[in-house]
Amino acid sequence: MFSLLCLLLAMWVLSTQCALVRKTSLGRWWFILLSGSAFVFYFSDHLVWMCLSWSMMGFSSQAIVGRRPTFPTRKSIASMVVHSTLSTFLCFSALFSTCADLDQEWKLALLFPRKTMSMIQSFICFLSLSVKSLLFPFSTWLISAMKGVALMSSLVHSLTIVASGLFLTTFLLVEGWFWLGLVEWTSILFLPSSLWHLFYLLRENHGKRLLAWSTAFSVNLAHVLLPWDLRFSLLYGIFHGLSKSFLFACSQGKKDLSWSLLAGLLGGFPLSFVWKVKTSFCHDSLVASTFLLWGLLAYLCVFLKLSFKTLLSVNKASLWVRFGQSWFTSAILLSLVFL
Repeated sequence: MFSLLCLLLAMWVLSTQCALVRKTSLGRWWFILLSGSAFVFYFSDHLVWMCLSWSMMGFSSQAIVGRRPTFPTRKSIASMVVHSTLSTFLCFSALFSTCADLDQEWKLALLFPRKTMSMIQSFICFLSLSVKSLLFPFSTWLISAMKGVALMSSLVHSLTIVASGLFLTTFLLVEGWFWLGLVEWTSILFLPSSLWHLFYLLRENHGKRLLAWSTAFSVNLAHVLLPWDLRFSLLYGIFHGLSKSFLFACSQGKKDLSWSLLAGLLGGFPLSFVWKVKTSFCHDSLVASTFLLWGLLAYLCVFLKLSFKTLLSVNKASLWVRFGQSWFTSAILLSLVFL
C-alpha cells in the first residue's frame, strides 16, 4: 500500500511538472528520471538496485534545482561534507535504536524484503547514505532546494529523503548488520547537530536561507523526537505551507497561499509511513516537552525575524504581520497536541 502511494505521488509529480516545464527544457527528463528512480526504489527487492535508485534520486533532484550544494557562509567544502553526513546519519541512527525491539509488533518481515547482506554490502549502503546526505534537506541541500519552486521542493522531499531514507534504514535494521549499542551511543551527538542548525538559524539574515535553516532544523529534530502519525503529517504540512507562503509574501509577494499549503500537505503526508515506529514515544512526556521547547524556539526565531524584516519595509502591508502572528499562535496551540 505504501509503495502504491509513493508510485501515485511520483506520477503526480511527473504530470504536474511536465505541465509547468517547457517542452524544450531538459527539466522534464530529470523529473521523469526522478519518478522512475522512486518507482525502482520502492518496488526493488535487491540491495544493488535500492542503492543505485537511492543515489539516482539525489542526483536527479539536484539537477532539477540546477545549483550545486554550497555552504551558505562560503566555508570550506569539508565542513559541508562533515556536517551533512553527521546530521543525516545520526537521525538514521536514532531510528535504528527506536525500532530495534518492534519487529514482532510491527511485523516488519511482511513489509520489507528479507535479504541476507554481508558486511561489505552494509558498508556500501552506509556510503550511499553518506553521499545522499550531501544532497538532501537535513542541512545544506535544502538551501539550494529552496531556490526552486515551493511545489518542487516539497514533493522532492516526499519522494526521496523522508520516505525512502526510512525505508532503507529499516531494511538494514531488519537484517541486523548494525551494532545497536554503538548506534545508541552515537545518538547523543544529535544535540550538537541541532545546535549547529540553530546557530545558523539565529545568525542568518537572508529570507530564503532563514526559512531553509528552520526547515532543516525542524525536520532533523522531527526524525528523532516526534510521535509519527497522521496528526504530525498534517501539522507538518500546514506549518510548512504557511511558513513558505508567509516568507514569499514578505520577500516577493508572488506566491499563492493555496498552492504553498497544498504542496506542504503533500510533502508531509508520506511521513505517516513510520507512525508505528514512533508509537513508543507517544506516552513519553519528557520527549514531547523537549520537542515543544525546541520547536517553539525555532518558530519564534522565524516569526520575529520575518516580522522585523516586514516592519522595516515600506512596501509591505501590515496584513502579513498579522498573518505571521496568527501563524505562530497556531503553531503553539497545535503543538500542544503532542503533550
